[in-house]
Amino acid sequence: FLARALAQRARVILLDEPFTGVDVNTELAIIALLRELRAEGHIMLVSTHNLGSVPEFCDQVVLINRTVLACGPTAEVFTEANLLRAFGGVLRHFRFDESTVQSHDGRAVTLLTDDERPLVFGKGGHVEYRERAGREDVVKKRAEGEGDV
Repeated sequence: FLARALAQRARVILLDEPFTGVDVNTELAIIALLRELRAEGHIMLVSTHNLGSVPEFCDQVVLINRTVLACGPTAEVFTEANLLRAFGGVLRHFRFDESTVQSHDGRAVTLLTDDERPLVFGKGGHVEYRERAGREDVVKKRAEGEGDV
């Protein structure tokens, strides 16, 4: 799908959920490509539920949940208040310094999203997690090393 869009050499590129069904390495490759395209002056409109990767390649974002809740520069829109308004639940922040993340096997920490897919660490080891009822015990057990969940 991405190759087909790029083959057109269009200035404006529309991507609908470009990270769906790809592994972490492919996601990172797509993010690098999107950064490159942005640097070349392309305009990209990307819809995604993968919020962890958005700051990696987006200058401007729009949070939508049945209506536009916030729009503007990524750093101004991706606030705890706006994310809670958009997605509800409890927003948890996990921060790990770069050396901690790089020195440990990535499988040692697993956080589950609301559809039970593991989250991937963002740049600098920052992870944001929206917790719904019943998830706290799963995360706590995993953090305490009580086996696979």
